[in-house]
Amino acid sequence: ATPDAPSSLPGVSANCVTVPPHALSKDPSSIIITCADAGLGVEHLTWSTWNASTATGQGTMWLNLCQPNCADGKYGHYPVGATLSDVKNSSQGPWFSKLTITYEGARPPYSLPASYPMTAPQGA
Repeated sequence: ATPDAPSSLPGVSANCVTVPPHALSKDPSSIIITCADAGLGVEHLTWSTWNASTATGQGTMWLNLCQPNCADGKYGHYPVGATLSDVKNSSQGPWFSKLTITYEGARPPYSLPASYPMTAPQGA
């Protein structure tokens, strides 16, 4: 068996702040999960695996703590493990549709989901 060619590996739509089309990225250093005032994302990502079914790495989750309110809130930063999974097909090729976060130390002061849906690339 031959290894997957890089173009056949899934990507992820890592940036929800730009207008479509949302292009697929491979090995992004950051993924924006939610935009606007209550922003949330993962940055400083380093990937240890990236294959046809999953990608795993580590980084720092950032989120708006919305104190005193979301428009003027301060940001918290937390070390996390990141796993991309649930590959779907699109006109741009395969893409990861789910990001799962595991905390590796300090946690946010309130409960957050463990998994997040990723933005589909245009034409998915």
